Amino acid sequence: MQHIVTHAIAMYPRLNQPYRFDSGEQKSVACSYMETGAGYDLTFEVSREKASELKRLCLDAYGNAARADTKRRWPDQPRFLPIKMITNEDGSQRFVGKAKLRAMYGTEKTQPPRQVDAQRNKLPDDFRLTTGSTVNVAVTIVPYMSGPDNYGVSLRLRAVQVLALAESANDDPFSAVDGFVASAAPARPASDPFGPPDASGFNGKISAKQVNEMLSPKPAMPEPSFDMDDEIPF
Repeated sequence: MQHIVTHAIAMYPRLNQPYRFDSGEQKSVACSYMETGAGYDLTFEVSREKASELKRLCLDAYGNAARADTKRRWPDQPRFLPIKMITNEDGSQRFVGKAKLRAMYGTEKTQPPRQVDAQRNKLPDDFRLTTGSTVNVAVTIVPYMSGPDNYGVSLRLRAVQVLALAESANDDPFSAVDGFVASAAPARPASDPFGPPDASGFNGKISAKQVNEMLSPKPAMPEPSFDMDDEIPF
C-alpha cells in the first residue's frame, strides 16, 4: 500500500548515503552500501490527526495481509508499528514515525530515496536534508510476520519532497556576545541565526561567569528510540 505522509517535520534524516547503527558508538554512522545493516532512514514528527490516519492505514494493511495468508496464522494485532507517541517531560505529547530503506536487497544495490523540492525538481545526489525541515514523505506500508515474536508493519521509504528547508545546526558552541570583532571579518549573511552582535556599552571585559555560560554545553534533543529497528525486515 502506497501512502504519502504530508507536512511532517523531518528528524535525524540519513538520506545522502547509507548508514548503519554502530553498537560500539551507540549511534548511526556513515558506511558502504554493502555493510550489514546499511540503509537510509528518516524519523519524522506529525500531528495527532496524521498519526491516527497512519496508524489506521497500518492496521488495515496488517489485517488484509493476515487474511490473504492462507499458510500462516497471524496474531490479531501487530506487535510493532512504525508510529509511536512520546510523552515529554512537561506532559505534552509528540507523534513520531520512522521510514527506512535497505541499501541492498539480496545482491542488488538499492537506489537512494528520491529527494525533490516543492516544485518536484530533483535535488542533487549529495543534498543534505536538515532536522526541522517540513517534508512530504512517500512510503510503502509493509505488513510482515517473520516469527512468533516479530510481526507488525513497517514503512519502506520511497521519496521525500522538501517543502521548507530548515537551517543546518551550527557546530560553533558559542553564542554572540559583546566583545572583540575582527576588523577584517567578513559580513554576516542575513540568514545568520545568531544575529549581529550588539557592541553598545562594551567596556572590553568579560566576567568569569560570562565565560562559563559561553562554554556550557547546550542540551541536545535525543533521537527517539524505536525498539523494532533491528527486527523489522525492511
